[in-house]
Amino acid sequence: MDERILANRKLKEQIAELEATVQALRQREMELKLAHQMALAQVQQNEERCRKTLDHMLEGCQIINRQWRYVYVNDAVAKHGQRRKEELIGHTLMEIYPGIEHSDLFVFLNQCMNERISYRIENEFHYNEGEARWFELSIQPVPEGVFVLSLDITNRKKMEQSLARREEEYRVLFEESRDAFMTITPPTWKFSTSNRACMELFGARDMTEFKSFTPWGLSPELQPDGQSSLEKAREMIEIAKQKGSVFFEWTHHRINGEIFQATVFLTRIELGDEIVLLATVRDITESIRARESLRESESLLAQVERIAKIGGWEMDMVRQTVKWTQGAYAIIGLEPGQPLPRPDQHLEYCLPEYQDLVTESMQVLIEEDRPLELEVQYRTVQGDLRWCSLHAKAVRERGICTKIRGTMQDITEQKRIEEEARQAQEKLILQQRNEKDRVQAELIRVQDELVRKTRLAAIGQIAASIAHDLRNPLGAAGNACYFLKHYGSGDKEQTEEYLQIIDRELRTAHEVIDGLLSMAREKEPAKESVDLREIIEDVVQTVITEDQVACHISLEPEPFIVEVDSIQIRQMVTNLIRNAVQAMRGRGELVIEASREPDQHIIRFRDTGPGFDPKILEVLFEPLVTTKAKGTGLGLTICRQIVQRHGGTIEGTNHADGGAVITIHLPRS
Repeated sequence: MDERILANRKLKEQIAELEATVQALRQREMELKLAHQMALAQVQQNEERCRKTLDHMLEGCQIINRQWRYVYVNDAVAKHGQRRKEELIGHTLMEIYPGIEHSDLFVFLNQCMNERISYRIENEFHYNEGEARWFELSIQPVPEGVFVLSLDITNRKKMEQSLARREEEYRVLFEESRDAFMTITPPTWKFSTSNRACMELFGARDMTEFKSFTPWGLSPELQPDGQSSLEKAREMIEIAKQKGSVFFEWTHHRINGEIFQATVFLTRIELGDEIVLLATVRDITESIRARESLRESESLLAQVERIAKIGGWEMDMVRQTVKWTQGAYAIIGLEPGQPLPRPDQHLEYCLPEYQDLVTESMQVLIEEDRPLELEVQYRTVQGDLRWCSLHAKAVRERGICTKIRGTMQDITEQKRIEEEARQAQEKLILQQRNEKDRVQAELIRVQDELVRKTRLAAIGQIAASIAHDLRNPLGAAGNACYFLKHYGSGDKEQTEEYLQIIDRELRTAHEVIDGLLSMAREKEPAKESVDLREIIEDVVQTVITEDQVACHISLEPEPFIVEVDSIQIRQMVTNLIRNAVQAMRGRGELVIEASREPDQHIIRFRDTGPGFDPKILEVLFEPLVTTKAKGTGLGLTICRQIVQRHGGTIEGTNHADGGAVITIHLPRS
């Protein structure tokens, strides 16, 4: 019984313990549920905070599921893709960016999606408008698919590219520069790097050979000032280290021992904790030679200026400054280095009467670019009056006169010599004029005497010819008169014959007298327009009475109009045709031709007679020259006078086939 009670009591105690345990479990369950709810709320809160954080990150965050659809994008991704988030969420990558599955980027995305491999890459993205930007992408696998973190690194890329270009430029500048660049480094201060120009300058085969030398190792033992190259090089290195740079001239030698002069510019460069010196070396051997040549040229120029008393000058119209050479100082009487007048004071040495001329000439030079060339008088600083020759030209930039450069030359001695020469020339001219007057007076006297004697001789010659020419017809006429007077004649025919002799011989005497009068008269032609054919044909009908003389007239053009004195030309044609008929003795052919050239008429009379005696061709047109038994020798002389009065020429020749040719040239009006 007691055992049963004890067992019940124990059972109750166990039941009570179980109930307490159940109560405790229920309490624990409630606590766990509350803790779960609190944890879930915290997770949701953390997730919201994380999403907000991702939404506002500068980096782009995007989640793409296994179907390649966007399930999450933040604002940065939309900005990077230049789209709105609503355009991306729910759409596939291929829909948004057609053809992306063929890109290198998609290869990395696909491997991350399928093989769960993470990548970190840089990708250049091209937009439809042609713009391109660079992004740094971190591609990570996530349960949904792929998570991509993107950062716009376009500016960094541009800086890197710019830096790379600069590095390339500096490298090219260093390598390709014609200046020799090299570096020396402590503690030995041997050459550490160099460019191509440097190895060419020193004659090194390669960099290894060049780097085995120090600066003083490629220098003579002593520099021109007597200092050791080693000591002086270390001194320059120390100065460059302390002051940052140093520039100096140096005597180097190449590896083959050839000496050359150079300039050296040492610059300190700090690379971290290390100090390196960059040396720029230039071979100035030719420059020194040129400098010496220039010095010699300047010395020669100065000597030439002193000898020629010439100087150079330049006006700067922009800076309003003036430069003179030593010769210019000497001409004005100034010591080199003394203050010079400004451009607006350049007239102060000219005499007042020349100042306006110089001012006007300078203005023309500036405005019209016409060179200045003047001779002016000026007064030196010492007060001496001198002559100066000025020459100047303008220097223009974009059409504007910026400078005037010229020369000045002291021509006082030249002017003195010219004045003495002018006076001597005037004296000589006066002497020559007096002598000329005396000679001319003597010549006139001699000419007058010669003319008088020539006239007397001509008169005697003409008188003899006239006496001969008149004596024959007058004698014949006298004989006829004597016969009629003393013997008379009942024969009418014989009486008429004697009267015809008298008439004919008197006409011959009249012809002689008319010829003399025509030759003596100097009558100017009264010109008019006439047809030459009409004159020739009229004369031919009058003069040519013999049936056995044929006359051919050929004129080109027709009508052949000439501006002449018709009476004088008719007389000339008559003389020439009569001479031809007489020369052919009434038997032969006469050809009269005329042609026209741009500036003259050409008329020819050609007969088939014996031609001219070669001995008289040179004096054919002189008075009293004739080959006819009864000729007066005045016909051709009168023809020449008529032609000359018309401004033309006449000449006589013999034709190759025989006969005489008279050619007349008359100017066209």
